Amino acid sequence: MKTLTPWQQVLYRLVQLIASWFPDPAERSIYQDAAIDFRIPYWDWATPPPPGEMVYLSEFAEPGIQVYGPRGWQFIANPLHSYKFRPLDPEVFSEGDFPRWTETMRAPFETSDNQSIAHAVEHARPALQQRLYTLLSNYKDYGPFSNKYWGIATNQSQYDSIESLHDAMHVLVGNRGHLFYIQYSAFDPVFFLHHTMADRIVAMWQVLYPMSWVSAQVAAEHSFTMPPGYAQDAFTELKPFYADVNGTFWNSAMARDTSAFGYSYAETSASPGSNLAENQARLIATINRLYGPSSSSHPARKRRRTATGRDPGARDQVTKGTISSKKVMDFSHDVDFVSKVVTEATMYTEWVANVHVQNGALNGSFTVHFFLGEVPEDTTSWLAAPNLVGSMPVFAMKNMGSGNHISGTVPLTSALMHLVLAEVISGLDSKETEPYLEENLRVRVIGEDGAEIPVDTINSLHIQVASSHVRAARSEWELPSWGTVVERFVMRHG
Repeated sequence: MKTLTPWQQVLYRLVQLIASWFPDPAERSIYQDAAIDFRIPYWDWATPPPPGEMVYLSEFAEPGIQVYGPRGWQFIANPLHSYKFRPLDPEVFSEGDFPRWTETMRAPFETSDNQSIAHAVEHARPALQQRLYTLLSNYKDYGPFSNKYWGIATNQSQYDSIESLHDAMHVLVGNRGHLFYIQYSAFDPVFFLHHTMADRIVAMWQVLYPMSWVSAQVAAEHSFTMPPGYAQDAFTELKPFYADVNGTFWNSAMARDTSAFGYSYAETSASPGSNLAENQARLIATINRLYGPSSSSHPARKRRRTATGRDPGARDQVTKGTISSKKVMDFSHDVDFVSKVVTEATMYTEWVANVHVQNGALNGSFTVHFFLGEVPEDTTSWLAAPNLVGSMPVFAMKNMGSGNHISGTVPLTSALMHLVLAEVISGLDSKETEPYLEENLRVRVIGEDGAEIPVDTINSLHIQVASSHVRAARSEWELPSWGTVVERFVMRHG
């Protein structure tokens, strides 16, 4: 077996040890066989959860759980709920109340508020799903796909990245707890499940676009081993990670395939005797099944077959051309993208808000929120507000003094489809859409301490609303194809 990464090796050995503790020889053999195949699990925060469940796992919220082990059924402290510091070193955790918290926290207020996080993640999931689907279908060069730094992007369709999507979950789930702060985040048990999900996304992308990988770039920020401005490429040593006992360090070329570490994902494992094209087709079908439904580009033939009527009750929430001041349009749920916006040539218009801003604009993490219509006065309600279209979190470390710009994208098409079905606008590519967004799209910013930051005080914040004609996937073995992205207008903050 090829070598697992060092941190995976630690868990792997513990799993083998626990399996060896089962007293009954037959049962011990079953668990030891299973333990050999143990690999790190991932949390898929983009796939719609089963009916009646939420994407934020209930296991994250329970302090204790019943488990079956060598001693039979036992009630134990839930390792996915929090990590307990034994002992807590207050000098390591210098921010706010962190020096007194003896375990990791999420949305902390004396204790973790997992319920509020669950609702916030559930609200954000459709947008996260759309962003992931677009990254896998439209980002074909590894540089823009991987990297959030503005300037890596080569055109207006390349604002988003897996790094920006990854950052969103740190800010959303941490919510001023440990996962929210770069220097503390790895202590939260969600960290590893989340990062394994990011690793899985990269592995899927590699199957789709095997000819693109790390290219020569200049380091944008400090790291522990490299100053900014240092030239890097696929052969740059990834210190401090040793590849062998002779002192050879891993590099990106050596670590390009997960098989180098003795594992793969179900979606990326090649079928025996299959070729690359067959493996890609199988993966694309899986991507459409898992991540297509919240995207307007889910295979058009299926959409036409399952077309439904207008959004029930939606017209009552809006007036023609504007959002009612008495009722707020609810954009928090998936909408069926029906044939009304997809032509017989399977074409439709995708709308996005592209954001770039200095990483160190507020000396820490912050979030740019987008609303359609009136913004609720209570900032604590924003993450689950029904008319919140999407958010672009910035995951930044304090006192780094970074003047580099980072970028991300907020999908708008799903919210616009609600309006189409409510007959507020006539279609995604109509002349009404652009002026409607100019009049009704609102932006707000929440800082690291949870307080609202006046948008006009962030001089580096640039928001561009853009659209693109997209050919929807015509079968389950095809991904959508994006045309040229056209800037429609630059948002005037407010």
